[in-house]
Amino acid sequence: MEMLQTQRGKPKLSCGGYMYRKDRECNKTQKTTWRCVLRRGCPGRAYTEWNSRDQRYIAHITKAHTHAPIPNAIDSLEWVEEIRRTSAAVITHDETGPPRFVDSATQLSHPSQLEHPVSVRETVIGASSSSRKRGFKEEADSEDDFDLDDFSVHFEVHPNNPGYHQGSSGVGQSRLQPHVAKNLRMAEGLPPQKAVDAVLIRSDPMPEGSDVVRGYDFNEGIDYHKLFKSYARTGFQATNVGKAIEEINKMIDCKLQPVPEGMQSEINLNPVGREKSNCTIFLSFTSNLVSAGTREIIRYLVQHNMVDCLVTTAGGIEEDFIKCLGPTYMGDFSLLGRELRMKGINRIGNLLVPNTNYCLFEDWLTPILDTLLLEQREQGVVWTPSKIINRLGKEINCTDSIYYWAYKNNIPVFCPALTDGSLGDIIFFHSYKNPGLIIDLVEDVRRMNNQAMYAVNSGMIILGGGVCKHHTCNANLMRNGADFSVFVNTGSEFDGSDSGARPDEAISWGKIKMTATPVKVYGDATIVMPILVGETFARRQGELKHFSHFD
Repeated sequence: MEMLQTQRGKPKLSCGGYMYRKDRECNKTQKTTWRCVLRRGCPGRAYTEWNSRDQRYIAHITKAHTHAPIPNAIDSLEWVEEIRRTSAAVITHDETGPPRFVDSATQLSHPSQLEHPVSVRETVIGASSSSRKRGFKEEADSEDDFDLDDFSVHFEVHPNNPGYHQGSSGVGQSRLQPHVAKNLRMAEGLPPQKAVDAVLIRSDPMPEGSDVVRGYDFNEGIDYHKLFKSYARTGFQATNVGKAIEEINKMIDCKLQPVPEGMQSEINLNPVGREKSNCTIFLSFTSNLVSAGTREIIRYLVQHNMVDCLVTTAGGIEEDFIKCLGPTYMGDFSLLGRELRMKGINRIGNLLVPNTNYCLFEDWLTPILDTLLLEQREQGVVWTPSKIINRLGKEINCTDSIYYWAYKNNIPVFCPALTDGSLGDIIFFHSYKNPGLIIDLVEDVRRMNNQAMYAVNSGMIILGGGVCKHHTCNANLMRNGADFSVFVNTGSEFDGSDSGARPDEAISWGKIKMTATPVKVYGDATIVMPILVGETFARRQGELKHFSHFD
């Protein structure tokens, strides 16, 4: 046992290779309690008392330590003071002498006279923080004043040490271990170098022409064109909306170009004899967008002959005609299905469609199916989904209808899942009343694929997923990919569905050209589509006017 006093007059107890700091002192019993200087997980405790017979202090260990002894603990405290006053440090070793600490201006020997073998690990205990710049705090007011991670320093100078290497002069060298360097920096009031290197990493220059993030400033007034134009530099999905606007404008620019002379004489395989343009634009959409007010956006594009081919589902066909016969109403997502069913009201999200509307649709459609069957029998007409939709567009004779304008402008409409909806239900019932109607899907597959195969260039605007998305992309596979593509949906790619797949997956299949710059907007098409049309087709209606036959 050795009672010690630091340079600042703080008592320390060195006993059995462990260092203790004073905890409490009782003048009445002349006992002093001590605790281990390492606070983290070490319960080491001792007390000393004065033995009047032997005229000396006796130490008693009351709680064992949970770590190895600290050799020459007090000497190490004095030695680390020397380390702290040193800037460049190396530990060296050779065959003729023990390890020693070397500085460019100073040579120090360890206070223990380096009696340990080369393989011994020396452990030095010292405190370091911004409040301890001038020396180590030998006695703390509480356990929280000590942190083993802050002042535990290890170094090892054994030839087998990973930090050891043999120099050309035969002298092995091992630089101070990271823990030593860490404590030296902290003693100087500097943060750990590891943290500095990680946080303050130097950046490479940004590529020339990189866009700077900047949103719209309403101090410039309310200008929606400038607002949507700023989306490209806003970030997240706003940037994707901005890119989608740019991509659609590329389609329009391409469409406005004349058809190359070498391709003008090629046969036009459009099933309705539609005039060829320099870019065939496919517009695909799911049925819910026709149920919603997005129907009027789609109808506008078809009315002014701005797109060349429509692809949708059975619901996307029937909902358009049903709206010509009866209105769809606003509701709420939270309305109870049980109560609505009892009232004969169908809910589509937060939209409500009285079941009576579907009865009106059946009453309108059934006589037309009778006529189609009659023409099949008497004239040999081979009906396909696109031919039936064209005929229904003619029969509805309503300017609110998408398919009325598709009929007027000779825009083909493809629906490979024509029977998947109310249309299919009515065809099913009709097959009992007046059986025999045949609908040829194979002929429509050829017609659909020919739209892409014989296009000079092609562009795809796909709202939603499912059948309409895949049918459009697959047709463009037949021409080794579309030149322009915009997807708008809320689907995620992580379930492997085609609906959620990003355009890059379509490139891997050859459905989009490798040279294309496709865009996917993750968002509700009822929000995104009006913005896209407003900033592209509607803004450029004058340029596209010569395509319209009814303006």
